[in-house]
Amino acid sequence: MTDRIDYNQIALFIEIVESGSISEAARRLNQAKSNLSRSLTALEKGLGAQLIYRNTRSLHPTEAGLQFYEKCKHAYSDINLNIQNLKQNEHTLRGRFCLTAAMDIAQTICPPVVADFSRINPELKIELRGENKLVDLVKEGIDLAIRFGALSNSNLKASKISDLSLVLVSDEKYLSAQPKIKAVENLKEHSFIAFTKSFEKTINLSRRGAAVQKISVTPALVVNDTLVAKSLALQGGGIALLPDFLCYNELKSGALVRVLPDFASKPVPVHFVWSQHGQISPKVRAFIDFSKDQMKKYFTS
Repeated sequence: MTDRIDYNQIALFIEIVESGSISEAARRLNQAKSNLSRSLTALEKGLGAQLIYRNTRSLHPTEAGLQFYEKCKHAYSDINLNIQNLKQNEHTLRGRFCLTAAMDIAQTICPPVVADFSRINPELKIELRGENKLVDLVKEGIDLAIRFGALSNSNLKASKISDLSLVLVSDEKYLSAQPKIKAVENLKEHSFIAFTKSFEKTINLSRRGAAVQKISVTPALVVNDTLVAKSLALQGGGIALLPDFLCYNELKSGALVRVLPDFASKPVPVHFVWSQHGQISPKVRAFIDFSKDQMKKYFTS
């Protein structure tokens, strides 16, 4: 009965045969020659067979040693290949990844980023959900959310993406038919397109970081989606307070214009949020690392 075999001894034996000498094998492996000699002797003792003829000038495998080498070489190569494949698979993202965001972000900022992320992770099934309501991430099976404003749920972890500002916009058709707006107080005389009923009482504006001014307004139109608010503003429906990223192209083209361009809302933080149960999943970490800088550019452009 053979002694227990150390597989490291087999690896060293293969290197000795392929190097042609213990000295050369020791040099390649950056090990002491005596360590390799002891390893070879221990392997032969464990197998109960001589594997290599040794003399002062040369070294070559015995018939048994050559057979053993041929079989072990292929097996050892397969083992190394399996190890490399396993390590590679650990970094391959698979399964389902669900991201949720408000409709305006889901329709404007997320698509190019998610498409790029999907291309480099073809085995990952990505679900992008646009919704203007807070959902329970755990109950809904959502991996990651993008949310505005202060975070109140202590059961969530967060990573800040950027800040955004809300700006007053309208189109020339509406503005040319209405009283001129020269000061914040003049806004009371105008029709507002409000995003949800939260704007029915007041809007808060600051001039280049100065003290916040609260202005009472009564919206003429109330919508539940900022994209709808933008569409109404483009049609002359009134003044809308919109995220700056959402109307960048329209402002650049002149389809919309800034109203009181020196004023904007206080910066609103935007975060990635995810459930804090357990460690952050590789899918969530990978998406945050991949997309954070890209998304920040959209929010600050």
